Amino acid sequence: MTELPQFQKALSQALRYISYQQRSVFEVRTKLLAKYPLDTTEAVLQRLRELLLLDDERFAAQWVESRIKGKPRSIKLLSVELSRKGISSEVIASSVSNVDDEHNAYVAGKKFLDKRMLNGVNKVKLKLLGHLTRRGYSYTVIRKAVEMLGNEMDMD
Repeated sequence: MTELPQFQKALSQALRYISYQQRSVFEVRTKLLAKYPLDTTEAVLQRLRELLLLDDERFAAQWVESRIKGKPRSIKLLSVELSRKGISSEVIASSVSNVDDEHNAYVAGKKFLDKRMLNGVNKVKLKLLGHLTRRGYSYTVIRKAVEMLGNEMDMD
């Protein structure tokens, strides 16, 4: 049986560790094993599961949801991230089952393009206009050059 003071210290450390961010069982186990013996660590993990403070299925579902909301990722990348956090392949499969890769790729692509667009005008085009203006070309000449360059870029 584990010593009570050691168990209390380990439990306290685990509670602090999970208090500011949801963690997987693997992450908490790794953190505790760095400082406490295996039997104490397993007792703490069991207690956290009993208190419903540690649940890999809930962790994986929340992880996937937050990743998709922030910076959309593919099912493949989400699976790799969860695997690194010690989540089983069955739990990973169930947590990414409702992810729509095509929609997420569209959202990620739109965010990427929106950052590079200014009121619907491509920033590269604006920079090119400024560059040619500073070189002394008239607006009509610049407009024709930009149009030709745009056609060339569309063919690539």
